[in-house]
Amino acid sequence: MTKNEFMNRLAENPRWAPGWDAIEEEFGRLYPGADPEHFATAVEARAAMGGDQYLDGYSFYPLPDGGMHIVTFGLSELYGNRRAFGGQWSGKGCELTMKVRETMAGDALWACDLLSAAAKWVHEGHRHLVPYQLLDAAALGISRATDTPVAGILLVPDLAAETLHTLYGKVQFLQVLALTKGQMDRLLSGSGVQAVYEAEMKPRIGCGFFDWQNG
Repeated sequence: MTKNEFMNRLAENPRWAPGWDAIEEEFGRLYPGADPEHFATAVEARAAMGGDQYLDGYSFYPLPDGGMHIVTFGLSELYGNRRAFGGQWSGKGCELTMKVRETMAGDALWACDLLSAAAKWVHEGHRHLVPYQLLDAAALGISRATDTPVAGILLVPDLAAETLHTLYGKVQFLQVLALTKGQMDRLLSGSGVQAVYEAEMKPRIGCGFFDWQNG
């Protein structure tokens, strides 16, 4: 799409959200015919409006064998923005995903707390998230945000969702793995986070879940 075509489309429909559509298209490819649950944050609570919410929403896609695949909306450019057209990276260049064993979105809000904390960490410090990044729970402010013994999170490439090439640039999907203290210590005491992950954790994930509860 040329910039003129983009501008004409935006003029015809000011509510057009090409970035949002691209994310939904990719997850529709992964889960054809699925009926995802979607949680949107209140507009007035979003950071752009002076609030403390750094994501616009979450979609929960049911997995064929149980559980859900969660994807965020808000780290990449979602809406019609002529200044962002044709960039190398869209927004922060990523969206976050997470696979949980719960089958109802209302039971997996603890995962949204983790994803929201990571998004806040990015926006408040203007940081970028990258694969094999290890983030401590205390630094993220999530120690008291959940009822789970999460000591930190590890970001890895989502093995299912493909990198998007949107009108605003690339969007990589980074999967969030919630970690216990023992898993955090092991990642930090080995020969490098990525090496330990590849040897010890990746074989336990495949395209499914990482069982942090028993780590």
